[in-house]
Amino acid sequence: MFLKANQIMAKDPISVPTIANMESCKKALQSHHNAFPVINTAGKLVGNIPKSMIVKILEKKSFYDKDQTDRSQVGAGTSDQQDSNGYSLNDNAEQPFID
Repeated sequence: MFLKANQIMAKDPISVPTIANMESCKKALQSHHNAFPVINTAGKLVGNIPKSMIVKILEKKSFYDKDQTDRSQVGAGTSDQQDSNGYSLNDNAEQPFID
Protein backbone atom coordinates (compact mmCIF):
# COMPACT_ATOMS: atom_id res chain seq x y z
CA MET A 1 0.00 0.00 0.00
CA PHE A 2 1.34 3.43 -0.97
CA LEU A 3 0.73 6.71 0.80
CA LYS A 4 -0.10 9.85 -1.14
CA ALA A 5 1.91 13.01 -0.50
CA ASN A 6 -1.14 14.82 0.89
CA GLN A 7 -1.45 12.11 3.54
CA ILE A 8 1.98 12.74 5.03
CA MET A 9 2.94 16.30 4.10
CA ALA A 10 1.92 19.59 5.69
CA LYS A 11 -0.85 21.45 3.90
CA ASP A 12 0.94 24.82 4.16
CA PRO A 13 4.65 24.00 4.34
CA ILE A 14 7.13 26.41 5.84
CA SER A 15 9.66 27.26 3.16
CA VAL A 16 12.99 29.05 3.27
CA PRO A 17 14.07 31.41 0.47
CA THR A 18 17.50 30.93 -1.13
CA ILE A 19 18.48 34.26 0.43
CA ALA A 20 16.77 34.01 3.79
CA ASN A 21 16.02 36.78 6.23
CA MET A 22 15.99 36.28 9.98
CA GLU A 23 12.20 36.10 10.10
CA SER A 24 12.06 33.08 7.79
CA CYS A 25 14.80 31.36 9.81
CA LYS A 26 12.98 31.99 13.08
CA LYS A 27 9.76 30.62 11.60
CA ALA A 28 11.55 27.46 10.45
CA LEU A 29 13.35 26.94 13.77
CA GLN A 30 10.14 27.36 15.76
CA SER A 31 8.31 24.67 13.80
CA HIS A 32 8.26 20.97 14.61
CA HIS A 33 9.53 20.06 11.13
CA ASN A 34 13.12 18.88 10.57
CA ALA A 35 13.62 20.05 6.96
CA PHE A 36 12.23 22.74 4.70
CA PRO A 37 11.84 23.32 0.97
CA VAL A 38 14.11 26.04 -0.44
CA ILE A 39 12.45 28.43 -2.88
CA ASN A 40 14.39 30.73 -5.22
CA THR A 41 13.44 34.32 -6.07
CA ALA A 42 11.42 33.08 -9.06
CA GLY A 43 9.28 30.96 -6.73
CA LYS A 44 10.72 27.63 -7.91
CA LEU A 45 11.71 24.77 -5.63
CA VAL A 46 15.51 24.44 -5.72
CA GLY A 47 16.21 22.11 -2.84
CA ASN A 48 15.67 21.12 0.74
CA ILE A 49 17.49 22.31 3.87
CA PRO A 50 17.53 20.48 7.20
CA LYS A 51 16.86 22.43 10.39
CA SER A 52 20.35 21.47 11.61
CA MET A 53 21.93 23.32 8.66
CA ILE A 54 19.95 26.49 9.45
CA VAL A 55 21.24 26.24 13.03
CA LYS A 56 24.85 25.85 11.79
CA ILE A 57 24.54 28.85 9.47
CA LEU A 58 23.25 30.95 12.36
CA GLU A 59 25.94 29.65 14.75
CA LYS A 60 28.71 30.48 12.27
CA LYS A 61 27.15 33.90 11.66
CA SER A 62 27.36 33.37 7.91
CA PHE A 63 25.75 36.58 6.74
CA TYR A 64 26.43 39.20 4.14
CA ASP A 65 25.48 42.82 3.86
CA LYS A 66 23.43 43.31 0.71
CA ASP A 67 24.96 46.72 0.03
CA GLN A 68 28.55 45.41 0.29
CA THR A 69 28.15 42.17 -1.68
CA ASP A 70 29.06 41.87 -5.36
CA ARG A 71 25.94 40.37 -6.95
CA SER A 72 27.17 40.79 -10.54
CA GLN A 73 27.44 37.00 -10.95
CA VAL A 74 23.82 36.45 -9.93
CA GLY A 75 21.11 36.28 -12.60
CA ALA A 76 19.36 39.52 -13.51
CA GLY A 77 16.04 40.31 -11.94
CA THR A 78 16.66 38.67 -8.56
CA SER A 79 15.79 40.39 -5.33
CA ASP A 80 17.08 39.74 -1.83
CA GLN A 81 15.06 39.44 1.32
CA GLN A 82 16.71 40.86 4.37
CA ASP A 83 15.99 41.37 8.03
CA SER A 84 15.36 44.76 9.60
CA ASN A 85 19.12 45.30 10.02
CA GLY A 86 19.86 44.88 6.32
CA TYR A 87 21.52 41.46 6.61
CA SER A 88 20.71 38.30 4.68
CA LEU A 89 21.99 34.75 5.07
CA ASN A 90 24.81 33.51 2.88
CA ASP A 91 27.47 30.91 3.66
CA ASN A 92 30.22 32.81 1.82
CA ALA A 93 30.60 35.90 3.96
CA GLU A 94 31.22 36.90 7.53
CA GLN A 95 29.20 39.70 9.06
CA PRO A 96 28.03 39.95 12.65
CA PHE A 97 24.72 38.46 13.67
CA ILE A 98 22.43 41.18 14.99
CA ASP A 99 19.19 40.24 16.68
